[in-house]
Amino acid sequence: MIELYFIVSSHIGPKAIAGWDSFRDEIGGTIGDEGPDRWLTVVFTGDLEWAE
Repeated sequence: MIELYFIVSSHIGPKAIAGWDSFRDEIGGTIGDEGPDRWLTVVFTGDLEWAE
């Protein structure tokens, strides 16, 4: 089980959802072993509370 939370600065400006999905796919591909026993959660937020 892997959970990743990315706190994104508001200074980078808006990004299309397809861009975030592409980044998420890249992370999943790097981790490998996609299957029923892998749990991958990737969250992108500008809210610093997620870092606590």
